Amino acid sequence: MNRRAFLAGSAAAAGVPLLTPIPALGGPRPIRVGLLLPLSGPHAALGHSLRESAAVALDEINRILRRSHGRMASVSAFVEDIGSSPARFRRALSHLVAGARVASVFGLCPTGLRAEMRAIVDRHDSLFWDPAPTAGGECSGRVIHGGPTPYQSLNHLVPWMAEQVGGRFLLVGTDRPWPAELVRVGREMVLEAGATPVGPAELFPPGHTDFADTLARIRRQDIDVVLSALTGASAVAFFLQYRAAGFDPRRTPIASPTLTEAVAGAATPKAVAGTIAAAPYFADWMSPANTLFIQRLRRHAAGAVRPDAMAEALWFQIHQFAAAALAMDLREIVPVNIREAAKGSRIDAPEGPVRIESDTLYTRLWPKIAVVEHSGRFRVLACADEPVRPLPFWGWPGKACVDAAVVER
Repeated sequence: MNRRAFLAGSAAAAGVPLLTPIPALGGPRPIRVGLLLPLSGPHAALGHSLRESAAVALDEINRILRRSHGRMASVSAFVEDIGSSPARFRRALSHLVAGARVASVFGLCPTGLRAEMRAIVDRHDSLFWDPAPTAGGECSGRVIHGGPTPYQSLNHLVPWMAEQVGGRFLLVGTDRPWPAELVRVGREMVLEAGATPVGPAELFPPGHTDFADTLARIRRQDIDVVLSALTGASAVAFFLQYRAAGFDPRRTPIASPTLTEAVAGAATPKAVAGTIAAAPYFADWMSPANTLFIQRLRRHAAGAVRPDAMAEALWFQIHQFAAAALAMDLREIVPVNIREAAKGSRIDAPEGPVRIESDTLYTRLWPKIAVVEHSGRFRVLACADEPVRPLPFWGWPGKACVDAAVVER
């Protein structure tokens, strides 16, 4: 597949070189957006899942636009494969906001490039829509966040586990901003719940796969709950070694806000059975909106799909963008106007109705708690009664974000 591809509506034209979008016959040129995804390399499966979700969202949007009295032809996307290369992400983002002059960019930003990403979109008055979980506190005014903050990931999980299982928690995670912040916030929430974080938390570099000492500590210190913010290969290795060491998840469960359908598949359902996961969305969530979402994904992908929370977030972010665009004249569709129109916007997402906060550009989400069954199904045990504020700064309820661009300067 070519590194660049053009995506319009439901036609994910893999292998088609990126030139310029084709205008509708006799109509205006399409509204153009960018999509930056890892379509090759170690995260290719995630990237392709996100692309399928984006294609479905664009197909749904373009059907609506065709019924909107011809005010605009369509929304089309430039798709860039960023692989696992920060340099490719940097070049692709610069091309989209400076050369292609897209109305918005959607996608995944490498961890080490977040400050540079903000600087690029700020410099070109662009807008970046991020569906990934975030450590919180990052507010440039030009990044709209669709993924959960640590507060949204943990505010129901920690007290629920303390009540259901016990109060002695061991915290482990990956030493990168988002998982490390999950561990830090998790510790605060354990204390707030009247439970006990046993000893210091354990943070490991990405790719760490030897957890013999951690498993010995769990057995020795009689831990009730292992709160895991491990990611990627480390999470897979930990689940496999945990089960191989003979731990019974019914007695000492792992509770994880980083466990996704993809991680569970890589570790095998048997290894993760009994694990408690927390996220705003699971593919097995039972609701009319999610049933329709899954049906449309399966028709587009021509087979079984299991979208995760990031795929769902990308879907609703593209719909939020389109709702903002529909509210203005075609000539007014520029990033700064999209941002202002998107503030406070509400979308009926598969997880439930979500809304962008006007002061932070983070999204109010519906945290859920699920148990992984032996079949691999994530059965939802509990859901928030109402959408939860992101609170990007732990312990600062109601406080608006600080402009990160100003702080960095």
